[in-house]
Amino acid sequence: KSRRIIERGVWLAAIAALTVFVYMNIAAIAPWSNLPWIDAIVVASSVVAQILLGKRKFESWVLWLGPVNVLSIYLFWSSEYYTTALLYVAYLVHAYIATKSWKRELVTA
Repeated sequence: KSRRIIERGVWLAAIAALTVFVYMNIAAIAPWSNLPWIDAIVVASSVVAQILLGKRKFESWVLWLGPVNVLSIYLFWSSEYYTTALLYVAYLVHAYIATKSWKRELVTA
């Protein structure tokens, strides 16, 4: 079982690395991006979090809370897209509530 978990982790890390690589190359031809590395991390984390969410894995919410929403708030706020940053604050609150709900279901299951 632990071997399967490691293999799954390797695949998810590979997907994340490939996403960052592709996105950074796109950013190279899009010089108007203010923070391309943060943007790439957000995109890669979103892809992996969505895959995990589709498989109903609790770990997806850790990614939504951390790299996706927190970094998105910083990214949009620093780019002066204040309304979008506030939208990601709402997403952060949603992810926190969902995390609590899923954790409660895991404990009672």
